[in-house]
Amino acid sequence: MNTNSKTFFTRSLIESYVNFPLNGIQPIKTALGDYELLNYEQFMNWWNDYKKYSANLSINESLIKDSFTKIFTSRCQNLSQGYIIHTINSIFTKSTFDVLFAVYKKDSIIFESDIYDYQSRKSKNVGGFIVVEKGECKKAPNWSFSNYFNNKEINYNNVYSVFLICSSNDNTTCPTIKGQLLMGAYLFVIKSNKSFPQIAVLELLSGYTNIPGFISYSKLGFEKDLHLYGNNCFYSLTNLPMNNSLINKNITDIIQFVIKDVDIIISHESRKILNFYESNINNKENQEKLGILFNILYRIELEPNKILEDLIHVYDNDNNYVEMEQFFGENETENLTTVFYDKDNNYDAKFVEIADYEKCGRDDYRDCYISADAYPKIIEKIKQYYKSEINKMFLSNKTTSYDHYLGQIDCDPDDDVNQPPNKKCRSEYGGKRQKTNKKHKQYKKKKTRILKSKPKYKSKNKKTKTTKKITYVFMNNKRTNV
Repeated sequence: MNTNSKTFFTRSLIESYVNFPLNGIQPIKTALGDYELLNYEQFMNWWNDYKKYSANLSINESLIKDSFTKIFTSRCQNLSQGYIIHTINSIFTKSTFDVLFAVYKKDSIIFESDIYDYQSRKSKNVGGFIVVEKGECKKAPNWSFSNYFNNKEINYNNVYSVFLICSSNDNTTCPTIKGQLLMGAYLFVIKSNKSFPQIAVLELLSGYTNIPGFISYSKLGFEKDLHLYGNNCFYSLTNLPMNNSLINKNITDIIQFVIKDVDIIISHESRKILNFYESNINNKENQEKLGILFNILYRIELEPNKILEDLIHVYDNDNNYVEMEQFFGENETENLTTVFYDKDNNYDAKFVEIADYEKCGRDDYRDCYISADAYPKIIEKIKQYYKSEINKMFLSNKTTSYDHYLGQIDCDPDDDVNQPPNKKCRSEYGGKRQKTNKKHKQYKKKKTRILKSKPKYKSKNKKTKTTKKITYVFMNNKRTNV
């Protein structure tokens, strides 16, 4: 077996992560409970400790890999056997891969006589793991992270990405471990080692419909980054590429995010999605619908022409229809076709004016032709259609906004008439923004404080009430925070 050296999850860094002090305690160690984090070398020593019972006992490499395959298969849901085998082979043979295991050690496993039974019982005590790869995005364009690193170029050869992370359990031998503890170790190592570029990257399996994953990763600071899509980095359209800049975060931030489940400042779009998901925790149908809509939008952004061709010809023959189902998923295919067909599957005439449909009849569109000039116009209409559908879902969500959920003043995108351009909170999925009243120019920077509740103040006249810490503008019997 190849004993390649691993350089990411070093023993010293993992020990520092587990024992990191915060407010007089070691929160990571407490959260782990009876779990222990083992790097590749430590895990293999634990796995092969049967040798201390008898020097004559041995097990070949293929059987070890077979045991690993069973562990990975039981912990990872909806992954193909081929992908799992590729991951295991890479861990054993490539120095660019590294892995960290969470092993449950409350119950001691006693060796009797059978190696296979001994390791089978051990495998049930592996609660989860995280696999990382160095240089997966080494050919990605340097400009993709310019907004996050003050236009500094990143050496992608040294960037470690999350290749696989799993923590589900199909047995009752040990409790399920939170994936955040494993992800926290990954972020901690990057932040602690200044030789690594201060960036974390991953692709979210199934995109926005992976609701637990999106919530967890977003709260740890990961944001959508479509620049990472392509054969030189993340090539699967069904997965959402994400990055996390660690430049302005410190180690204490990471520990708090992992333990206290406190989310950081993220984009307004991500806040709204998080708020919707969490407020609809008991409405899986609504969660799934919003996830599908956002998946459609970002995939159209990445592969517009391919998607449009599939949309137009989705009912032409069975092969194309199956292709669409594989491309988006069965439910998403149904949503995509609503742009072009009404309830009775009749063609939606609003696209006829910008495509050359005079060459075929209304009911015979198999050979319909769309000119190159028409593509961007149709794509834009598709985007607007789905953005409006998303906005309807946001507006129908009768819960407090995510800003207020964080303890901040509620910023309603549909009631920000008097906000200055740099203070607006309207999402791009809303309607037209009303013009700012020119009579009020109280848009000077002032110190503000976070309020848990809005102070009561009644006024029927247009006037401004100013205190030392916060300013309100009253207009049309409505109060707006400036």
